Amino acid sequence: MRIRTKVRFEAARYLATAALALLVALFDFGPSTRQAHAADPPIAQKGNFKAEIIIHFSGHLLVLEEGHSFWRGDGKGVVMNAAGSGFLHHASIVMSGVVDINGAAVSNDAYAVIADQDGDKVFCRFSLSSKEGGAGAAIEGTSGQVELQGGTGKYKGVKGRAKATYRDIAVREAGAIVEGEGVYALDGQWARP
Repeated sequence: MRIRTKVRFEAARYLATAALALLVALFDFGPSTRQAHAADPPIAQKGNFKAEIIIHFSGHLLVLEEGHSFWRGDGKGVVMNAAGSGFLHHASIVMSGVVDINGAAVSNDAYAVIADQDGDKVFCRFSLSSKEGGAGAAIEGTSGQVELQGGTGKYKGVKGRAKATYRDIAVREAGAIVEGEGVYALDGQWARP
């Protein structure tokens, strides 16, 4: 079994932040939390946002031929709005996606559901790519867009787009299993009817 690990200096900071935010986003801490959310002001009709999505992913790699492989897998994580509050801050995210690595060309496509602390959801599609991967290409450095495609509750009918880039924090390979952590950086706009 061959295991290769690539770890960035920022890994500890991102993982600690992600763990704390995921706990806040996923667990109900009693009536005082519910009352605070009930008093939150309604969200605006539109806005700009910058955020990072810190994600843990795991999936299977299929080598199709020399220089061409295909990965499919799932991820879970947390959204951190750069403002420290506001649109989707501390929301949880689950996603399912595929990565096609063919020579230097890499495509990274996924669908995701983002749920805020009230349980209201935003549905989105990730479409990223790179033509500079070279030998041993991965999704590191892919860029593209995230499209907001609707939602539930206060996000019903939400639409929007964000420029997106991806970078690895850590990647581990064990045979056909590839897992790790990464960060999607988003910068975009949203609106609801």
